[in-house]
Amino acid sequence: MPKIPPKPTKTYALWSTDPVAGPFVVECHSLGQAVEYFLACNGMFGYNRPIQAMEVYEVATIAEVTDLVPDSKCVELDTHHHWVIVYIGNPMEPIQEFSGEYRFLSNFYPAQVMLDGNWYPTVEHAYQAAKTTSPKVREIIRSSKTPGKAKRSGRVVPLRENWETVKQQVMLDLLRQKFYQGPLCAKLLSTAGHELIEGNAWGDTYWGVVNGSGQNHLGKLLMQVRGECQVRAENNP
Repeated sequence: MPKIPPKPTKTYALWSTDPVAGPFVVECHSLGQAVEYFLACNGMFGYNRPIQAMEVYEVATIAEVTDLVPDSKCVELDTHHHWVIVYIGNPMEPIQEFSGEYRFLSNFYPAQVMLDGNWYPTVEHAYQAAKTTSPKVREIIRSSKTPGKAKRSGRVVPLRENWETVKQQVMLDLLRQKFYQGPLCAKLLSTAGHELIEGNAWGDTYWGVVNGSGQNHLGKLLMQVRGECQVRAENNP
């Protein structure tokens, strides 16, 4: 549990697309404290899944939020320390395909990322190369002219022994590289409030969603990175 600061002066609304862990509004001195408390509550209530997204809006009072969202439910956790949580809904429509104006969310979008000291032209190239430990095979994938060709090559490589264990962390590391710096960070933040769903027609229900069904791990990781970018922007104005 984080340290409880003196009576807070700001109110932050933090959304999570995880249907169990949020969303809520918390009063505190800074966004950093709000995020710290958000994450602490995620563990305190037994919600051991990671926070999938955090969208932050500063408002004047709790009443302002409840007025804006009439069906919100206020849950007062600790009046002595002035912590207040309000459960509310997310009113924005989800982004359901990473194409058109949202093509930058796709792993096929050009973005230089590094894997074990070598630069790759897209997240897709690097992710597919990470499936194997063979330097020769990695170079073949890295040199693929398109991310589609890199993906096809990745389907037939001999997988490293721990791939199923590490693949989500590999993807997260690459997405952080892609979005932490430069204009893509701003573009990702421009999707604030929208659930990101990697809808696809090629049958990938692990990283995305097909006909409304799927685990959407890519969308969830993108929302996690989006929340991290928001915190970084607050801490480094």
